[in-house]
Amino acid sequence: MSTTQDLQDSRLAKLDDALRALSATDSEAARLARLIVEHQPCVALTGAGVSTESGIPDFRSPKGMWARFDPLEYATLGAFQRDPEKVWRFYAPRFSLLTDAEPNRAHLTLAKLESLGLLRAVITQNIDLLHERAGSREVVEVLDEAERQHQVVVLGLQLEEVGFEDLAFDSRRHEIRS
Repeated sequence: MSTTQDLQDSRLAKLDDALRALSATDSEAARLARLIVEHQPCVALTGAGVSTESGIPDFRSPKGMWARFDPLEYATLGAFQRDPEKVWRFYAPRFSLLTDAEPNRAHLTLAKLESLGLLRAVITQNIDLLHERAGSREVVEVLDEAERQHQVVVLGLQLEEVGFEDLAFDSRRHEIRS
């Protein structure tokens, strides 16, 4: 059985490994690693902001997608039912953004922290798969309130009358679970 001192020594060793892996000259990464080691267990919560550096625009910021386009025209089941071609034309270039985007430093850092045993999982609203492509293994994608409707269209797949209270998409299994 591990003693408290053994646990601290183990965390300090992981911190040293993390600092070397994340470049000890980067004070923000070093500070993050220290906070994570000192506050175990740890998960990361991410949203659209983590992927903007990879070229994927967010939707809700003042310069986001919905500042230029009405979400009721493109992001509702009714819009899709009224004019599916219009909705597909809107999303087609965005799908290519997802496939062309590369994980950025934030995605890679979180994956490295997980590989060092310092991060248990990444919980994200993003469906861009950049966390997985960076090497994170424990990724839970959650839907936000905008997607918690009685019906939703996800890449053309209609899910009818689903209870959305605790709905999550498990990208490793490519399934939605509640």
